[in-house]
Amino acid sequence: MSKKGLNNVMKGVNDANRTVGSVSRLTRSIGQTGKKLMNLVGGKKNKKDKDTNNKDDNSWLCECGKSNTEKFCGNCGKQAPQAVICPICDWERIPENSQMKFCGNCGARFDE
Repeated sequence: MSKKGLNNVMKGVNDANRTVGSVSRLTRSIGQTGKKLMNLVGGKKNKKDKDTNNKDDNSWLCECGKSNTEKFCGNCGKQAPQAVICPICDWERIPENSQMKFCGNCGARFDE
């Protein structure tokens, strides 16, 4: 191979390396941007972020206004409302929404 041909090959290799480097930097940048976006929309939480929602998953709000985690209200003694499953789409009406007459997912009427 001539010296001129070898130089052209080396130039092509160098161009390819620069392109690969650019693509690698771009991919890394996109990955970092994607992580930032996920953090903004609620994906992973940063370690710095404090969990401000201390509400227990099993808590329910009584008609008297007291938040409870037990089967009966500690303030007035009423029983916790029971969850109801939609007969059409199996959506579960949470006890806090016990006054709902229609399914929040498909609109079917709850028979009670």
